[in-house]
Amino acid sequence: MFDPTPIPYEPVSGLDIAAISPAGTLRRVRSLAPNHRTELLDLQQGDWAIYNDSPFMLRLEAWSASHFSDIRTLRPSEFWSFNWPGNHYKLMATLLISAQVFNLPLIDTDTFQQRARTLKLTKWEYLFYQYMIAARTSCRRIPEEEFRTPDFEVVLPKGVVPVELKEFSRNEQERIDARLLSSQAYTEGVTVEIGQRLAKAANSARSQLRSYLQRHGYGPAILAVIDPCGLHHADPDQIGAVLEGHMTLRIAKRDGSVVGAFREENRHRAPYDRNEILSAIAVLSFWPREGSASLTETQAKHEEIVVDLLVYHNAHANHPVPPSAIARFGFPQFAFGSTVHSAVQAFV
Repeated sequence: MFDPTPIPYEPVSGLDIAAISPAGTLRRVRSLAPNHRTELLDLQQGDWAIYNDSPFMLRLEAWSASHFSDIRTLRPSEFWSFNWPGNHYKLMATLLISAQVFNLPLIDTDTFQQRARTLKLTKWEYLFYQYMIAARTSCRRIPEEEFRTPDFEVVLPKGVVPVELKEFSRNEQERIDARLLSSQAYTEGVTVEIGQRLAKAANSARSQLRSYLQRHGYGPAILAVIDPCGLHHADPDQIGAVLEGHMTLRIAKRDGSVVGAFREENRHRAPYDRNEILSAIAVLSFWPREGSASLTETQAKHEEIVVDLLVYHNAHANHPVPPSAIARFGFPQFAFGSTVHSAVQAFV
């Protein structure tokens, strides 16, 4: 299996989520599996009302056979009404028990950035730190030493885990592309190697994590990445290329059809046998609460963003992190390979 598969969570009960249709029909939900899209009902044209009287964030989306649209991410105990213009859509709900809401203008204030500089972090790295604290982790900034050190320590049930944080910013070509998109709405075509930027980040992180583990004892270690400009360097296909090898297609010579696909190591980038030190790659994801696919500078009009941490386990790690250890925080988890994972319980 080439794509990451979600590690399921056991349903959380005791919720109170209600949807009221234009006809006045009430659908109440008392239990949902976290981080899993669940169909609530058919969307009909007219005015809807949703009550999220639960302690967790709730993401609402409209899905059809060929399209989907974000509606809104509701805070705990929030009511939302909206007008839906047509039929043939399903109302989907996802319970996000580790998601947090942050005020976007606040991140650009002098106070926020001064606090980041005090910890020698960028504003987005400081947001990661703030998120981890809000997610109830015991995240601590590691002071700089004479040795190369990772950025943070996080306490998991099996001990303290070092976390090296990497932030993706635009390179020269991406800055040119951004200017062209802004001025003429298109760019020149470029060739991009899948996993290249993420592999460089992993190569850089390994030395810092290894230095920490040599002095504190070997165990799990995590690479965390932030992609605030929406450059897609931390998408699942990029992570698959770094942890499992690059996707290779075998093409038939006569008719050009695809007759096989497999993962192939790229020893110049970061094949999995050189990433055994990484227990997982964690991706801090952003999306505007009003509904959008990614966060970019062009979306600065949005006042609030939803932040969540996606954890991709490395099946080849020398010291893997058990899914149950991550489940205590409710983070969405994914695994590569054909292994079928049993559901884990949140907040154990």
